[in-house]
Amino acid sequence: MNTSGKNPGSKKRKILSLLLYAGLLCILLIISAGIAGIWKYYKTVSSGEKVTVTKTILIPENITLGKKFSLKFSCRVPWGTREDLLEFVSVPQNMQVTSPPFFRTEKYAWGYNILEGELPLQAFADGKSSGGVYAFSFRNAKTGEVERKEEKIPEITVLPAEVNSSDLQTAEKILEKSVSVIPYIAIALIVLLVIGTLVFFLLRRKNSSSGEKAPPVWELTFLAISDLLARVRTGKVRTEQSVAELTDIIRFYMEKRFSIPAEHQTSDEFFHTLHKKQDLLTSSQQDFLRKFLYSADLVKFANISADIPLVEDAAIQAENLVRETIPAPENGTGKDAVKHTDSKERKNK
Repeated sequence: MNTSGKNPGSKKRKILSLLLYAGLLCILLIISAGIAGIWKYYKTVSSGEKVTVTKTILIPENITLGKKFSLKFSCRVPWGTREDLLEFVSVPQNMQVTSPPFFRTEKYAWGYNILEGELPLQAFADGKSSGGVYAFSFRNAKTGEVERKEEKIPEITVLPAEVNSSDLQTAEKILEKSVSVIPYIAIALIVLLVIGTLVFFLLRRKNSSSGEKAPPVWELTFLAISDLLARVRTGKVRTEQSVAELTDIIRFYMEKRFSIPAEHQTSDEFFHTLHKKQDLLTSSQQDFLRKFLYSADLVKFANISADIPLVEDAAIQAENLVRETIPAPENGTGKDAVKHTDSKERKNK
């Protein structure tokens, strides 16, 4: 006989009943949440709500010449809409794409998700760069309708690269620090040999034919630039090597045109000579030449990659410098006027 006055079986049944009710309540809550989610999903899909961009940032904020960075933007994407495409419509001036753009999910929310788009870039010139446009599209899961948007890339300020100028003075000093520059020295010697051979045979053929005088140095320079571009476009020369060759061509021209030992001077020594002879070039021409040789040094010695459009643009600007410095009598429309393909036409070929 139980004298405690309590029934153990009744207590267990009570606990089991409470657990059963709690389980049923959880199931009801899960079913209710599922129904609410399904209802919200179809309501959102049918509402025609559009994707909106919420913010755009640069990572990192301080962009340095030659360093890779990313333009990131966040967008609010309603349920039932999925990403379809992210691409560049146009790349900002003096920049190139380093890898394909992509989306990632940043946040899940009720009725919508926050997606982050990333567009990897790299700058090849300091200063302000603009003109870029990117586009993205999303597809509605119910209607299959594609929504496409285009956004302008904000103006980007690129800071100059921190390069120790003493490390860029001569190839011999760099050779003392690293044997990796040996290929560049060999390439430079080969380029000089090719240019010297080309000039020798051109002058010899010109002098041996009816006593005509040798072609002026600007004509030889145009021929050398044209030949270089042809080899770059056909893949016979790497773009990094072509930058070094283009620099040597311009140095050869400056030496022959103005009697400056440009081929055997460092960049600093060359600009010091120009500064003493200020009547040789205009200030804008000197500024271009300084940026041109500085960028070429970065490509040759700081291991920054280059693409074909960058080499073509540099070649066009180099041709413009040569054309602007042709002596006045030969720069006219007479017999000795220089004839070559229009730069814009050549770039489009």
